[in-house]
Parts: sequence; C-alpha cells; structure tokens
Amino acid sequence: MVIEILGQGKQEFKTFYSNQLKITTLEAFGELKVTNADTGKPLPSVYVKVFAQPKNGGKDFFFRDGYTDICGKFEYSQTSGNKLKDAKKFAILVQSDKFGSKITECNPPKGSGDSQEGGVMQAAKMTRLENRQNYVQSKGSKNMKM
Repeated sequence: MVIEILGQGKQEFKTFYSNQLKITTLEAFGELKVTNADTGKPLPSVYVKVFAQPKNGGKDFFFRDGYTDICGKFEYSQTSGNKLKDAKKFAILVQSDKFGSKITECNPPKGSGDSQEGGVMQAAKMTRLENRQNYVQSKGSKNMKM
C-alpha cells in the first residue's frame, strides 16, 4: 500500500507492506534475524536481497542475496572480495511467500574497513557460526533413531 502525505507544501509517499515479519539487525556483526511477528518463532528459508549505497556517492549496487538459516539468521555483510569496504549503507529486502515482504535499512559493521577491528569481528562471527553448527548437530543427533 502506498500512502501520500501532504503538509506544509511538501508531498511524500510512504510504502507499507502487509506482512508478519519482524526483522532484527545486529549491525556490529552484519547479521539479521527474521522471526514471525505474531509468534516470535524464527523463520528459516526466507529470501534476503541486499543492495549497498557506495561511500563515494556513486550508483547503488547489488551486494548479495540468499536465504535465512534454520535459526532465521542471515549474514548480510558477508561476501567474497572487498565490496564491504565500499558500502556506506545497506537496503535489505526480506521476502517470504507465506509471511509477506519488508524492506529495512542498516549500516555496515563498524571497522569493516579496518583490518584489525575487522579481524576481531570475523573471529567473533566464526565462533558464533561454530556454536550454531554444534547446536544443530547436537539436535540432529538426539533426534536420530538407532
């Protein structure tokens, strides 16, 4: 739905998407989590498409896309190459066939251009990823019948 707002000689259009999505961003790690707004349950396999606004003021560019994991998480700032150092801001489309669509904006992780701070953040990401994989493996092995 598009709503037109008029006032004090200004005209603005706002777009609202009917959805049941709650998007939580953790900018320090370049990660977002998608949950059902009504139940709070994580939503896996939700499509995420990320565009970046460049620092130099050029044309916005495609950054990456993919799907949320089993915990409803997606690392929007992770990419091969050094595109992250050129990103000033992100626009992120989150789209679910069942729960609707939503667009959010956020900043890249602080220190993404600083190799020392970026290395610390990368180490923290790796630890979280290992913990998540261990959790998924432990749940899978408990559910296996011998």
